[in-house]
Amino acid sequence: MNPALSSSWTRQIGGVMRLELKKAFLSKRGWWIYCLALGPIVLTLIHWLVFRSAVFTKSIQSQRHMSHSLGEDSLVFAALFMFYYLRAGIFFGCMGIFSNLFRGEMLEKTLHYYFLTPMRREMLVAGKYLAGLVVALVVWIGGVAVSF
Repeated sequence: MNPALSSSWTRQIGGVMRLELKKAFLSKRGWWIYCLALGPIVLTLIHWLVFRSAVFTKSIQSQRHMSHSLGEDSLVFAALFMFYYLRAGIFFGCMGIFSNLFRGEMLEKTLHYYFLTPMRREMLVAGKYLAGLVVALVVWIGGVAVSF
């Protein structure tokens, strides 16, 4: 393979990826994806705040019964991860992220600008896919890490 050809492909993919990352992170259509990813964080914070206020208001004897061990909290997080993240959240979030890559361009009527550039369609699809992958990884891994 010609090295000059492969470097032009990587520059094209990188250019599309940079444009799509800006659009994906700053899009008004993506707010519900952030809500899906950050929803369990809100539940975890509510659990933590209720637990903290209950510990401070109860006596020492009842505090032992109300306290959660690290093992119990790990089981709760594992259940949250399995039932929410793996079964619903990641599926619908990634569906929204990846469908907006081309659908958003069609709704804004800007897809033809990509088609006017001297770029192969495969490079356009690869750049959009990599941008969607980066957005999904940042949003979902960040949500899981903060929730943990």
